[in-house]
Amino acid sequence: MLIVNGDLTLNGPTNSNHFINVYGNFIVFGNMTITGNVKLDASIYVMGKTKIYQSRVERAESGKGVVLLSKGTLDLSRINEFDNPSPTPNLKGYFYTDSSATIYAVGSYLYIEGGLFARGNGATAPDADVEGLVVNAFRGQVNGDNGEPGQFTPINDPLSSRLIVRYRPEVLIEQGTGLPFVNRLSLVVDRLEVK
Repeated sequence: MLIVNGDLTLNGPTNSNHFINVYGNFIVFGNMTITGNVKLDASIYVMGKTKIYQSRVERAESGKGVVLLSKGTLDLSRINEFDNPSPTPNLKGYFYTDSSATIYAVGSYLYIEGGLFARGNGATAPDADVEGLVVNAFRGQVNGDNGEPGQFTPINDPLSSRLIVRYRPEVLIEQGTGLPFVNRLSLVVDRLEVK
């Protein structure tokens, strides 16, 4: 376990063929920023704000993925920029904020196998004037040159969305070794039916 008494910035390489691998459990008592090429297999607790931008984020080779719990706002933007949609998820993870979140997936491409939740505790979302979860996305392909968008081509196929979140509760269970236990009971609810 790594405990950071302040801010944590992970700057991965920007060369498209190289990644840093992030494994383990982290508690960050400040803000956290992730940029560059990163593969994640971690449980991360952030007491401040979390920002992931200008990144190429992929699932770790172990297949477990990431559980990121943030007390402050969550800002995901410019991730897997100008990549075109794929039928295979590129990130296995669960992202939670006790605050608000902005997901900017117009030029980005993010296919999350796991979950995404923003509680919206009264703080406005990053780059927005509302609280809760703010999503900016569209469905289609992006053709760009030199890191700049060129042409956006709309497509009606749901798998052509720039942001896809496929809910998978088992992501929390697989990454369970780094998640906290409450007294003697750890509980993950998948489906709740009241009759």
